[in-house]
Amino acid sequence: RAASDCPREVSMSDPASARREAAQFEKFVIPEPNSGCFLWLGTVTGRGYGRLRSGGRVYAAHRFAWMLEHGPIPPGLFVLHRCDNPPCVNTRHLFLGTAADNAHDCVSKGRHAEQRRRSCTKGHALDGVRTLKGRRSRYCKECKHADNLITSARRWGKSA
Repeated sequence: RAASDCPREVSMSDPASARREAAQFEKFVIPEPNSGCFLWLGTVTGRGYGRLRSGGRVYAAHRFAWMLEHGPIPPGLFVLHRCDNPPCVNTRHLFLGTAADNAHDCVSKGRHAEQRRRSCTKGHALDGVRTLKGRRSRYCKECKHADNLITSARRWGKSA
């Protein structure tokens, strides 16, 4: 979800309410000693991000953790993970960033779907030697060449 779709702050008008919210939140968190992550044990999305309901609203667990620790998230900003572990709610592993920061973080850490693709749909390796780079994705030279032959044949009325 876009940052603008998410609530800006956890509603905690008095300190007693804030303590209750934090205590309830901590019931679903367990430390992972090897990575330093605090893992969310409650409901998770299909992509592994924690979800919780508070005050009739649904929050992403890492955003909720940030709001408990630091207060409201400014409009247009995302809460990003340094650790790349979606269920982590350790605020030391989180930082604020824009959509562009989020995209750059994804690409720089090799998590973009196009970077993980190792072969074309016909099974040819996308290893750099047999790869063409387009504006938004990589193409297999063999398949692109075959497509060009078919296109040329259609254009000139010949069979490929």
